[in-house]
Amino acid sequence: MCKVLEIEKITKRYKNGRGVTNITLTVNAGEIVGLLGPNGSGKTTIMKTVGGLIHADSGKIKILGIDTESETEAALAETGSLIENPALHGFMTAEQNLRLAAAYYPDVNDERIEKVLELVGLLPYRSDKVGRFSLGMKQRLGLASAMLSEPKLLILDEPLNGLDIEGVIRVRELIGRLSEERGTACLISGHVAAELEKICTHVAVLHNDRLAAFDTVENALKFRPTLEDYYISVVRECEGRLAL
Repeated sequence: MCKVLEIEKITKRYKNGRGVTNITLTVNAGEIVGLLGPNGSGKTTIMKTVGGLIHADSGKIKILGIDTESETEAALAETGSLIENPALHGFMTAEQNLRLAAAYYPDVNDERIEKVLELVGLLPYRSDKVGRFSLGMKQRLGLASAMLSEPKLLILDEPLNGLDIEGVIRVRELIGRLSEERGTACLISGHVAAELEKICTHVAVLHNDRLAAFDTVENALKFRPTLEDYYISVVRECEGRLAL
């Protein structure tokens, strides 16, 4: 099994006391790992650290065996990310936004830009100004940008945010195909357990800035009827230990 992402004992604290502590997990090729937890639990912090947007206070991160701290550019070369709000220019068209993003990659051509627009259902709107796009359309364009270089690792921070029912289904199926057909590894966050249950192969439960549980979704559902029930049971177990 090819290890695409290795997070080893990562700790990151902010001045307000929030952050994550001693996080360790691995994402292999073709796996879709969902970070499940409430707002402020550290999901985005983990993703920003993996994506090189912030530095951890301690610990190591490797992407395809390459250390992100000492060889940042090489480690992130096979990574695509959509973290928080997509970095888009409203005065430009969807295609122009992708051309701007494509300038950072040596092998992305017009054919690839057209392909990702088609994959996210935005090809008919390629010449429309992004400023007129709905939140869901902007989210899909951000996903298209993340997929431009056909990365081995996708980092997606709540990618279903703002999407309508058809958009959710399209993105869910797209991530599933990338996993199955290309072996793309995906680190995805969310706070709606039902959606992660439909898309993820693994779940990582975050509670009080720590990794409270990490398992396959299949195993989690052997003992609980839904991923939401599994999450609640993990949190209650953690709180029970703290009360002792």
